[in-house]
Amino acid sequence: MGIEPGEIPNLPALGYEDLEPSPKAVMRFEGGETAGIARVQDWIFDGDHLQRYKETRNGMMGADYSSKFSPWLALGCISSRHVAAETLRYEAERVANDSTYWLRFELIWREYFRLYLLKHGPRLFRRGGPQNRDLGWANPKGHFEAWCAGETGEPFVDANMIELKETGFMSNRGRQNVASFLTKNLDVDWRLGARWFESNLMDYCPAANWGNWAYAAGVGADPRGFRGFDVQKQARNYDPGLAFVERWGTKNDRCAPLVDTRQSLSRAELRWEASSPQSESAS
Repeated sequence: MGIEPGEIPNLPALGYEDLEPSPKAVMRFEGGETAGIARVQDWIFDGDHLQRYKETRNGMMGADYSSKFSPWLALGCISSRHVAAETLRYEAERVANDSTYWLRFELIWREYFRLYLLKHGPRLFRRGGPQNRDLGWANPKGHFEAWCAGETGEPFVDANMIELKETGFMSNRGRQNVASFLTKNLDVDWRLGARWFESNLMDYCPAANWGNWAYAAGVGADPRGFRGFDVQKQARNYDPGLAFVERWGTKNDRCAPLVDTRQSLSRAELRWEASSPQSESAS
């Protein structure tokens, strides 16, 4: 006798509330291969956005400043090979420039982190990361919770965190800033941030998420030394008219800042300079 497969349960049947997507989200994401392939066609060819990707990729608002392929790539609905092949077709049919190359470069970056995870395995998830460099995060009381809630007092950081909480998505520029702010300015263990992203991102990929967080925290794949973002300068550069902050601002957007951004960033740099990678035998 065969077993009747039955119907696929909906979210309420599994104990989850089925929420409508936020009307403020960058776009409405629909799962599945058909939708993923349609997005590739629409963004690369129909909208002709690929040719300007390198100039627009640091945007904060709207559906087309970046490809938004990541949710479909993370879930296996489309493959990096398919996207790369479409960029090559675009170059053959229309134009080849820095932007068409740069999208393939971003795909390679994703694949690099898969290999990075294969190489380092459990070390990628340790406090000191693959470098085995413990930066002595103090985890001040309330800092992580305020960061998650978008209540740090830094409007640019808070707006990005609220966008993540309400939509499951955040721009690449936003991700770099909030990661730097948590680990450098707020002095919080980077793994807490990686876990929060894991719990909230619709495009969560273990290798890309944890690899990028280790990179941002200063314990991963970055040979260039200390890297910390001046989030206020970043806000002036990437949201000069405050359109993004105003879109995601809440009643908490005027709360007092938890830290002085310059002083806390300087202290983080001193901690980094005083640390050094340790061999596995020394850990």
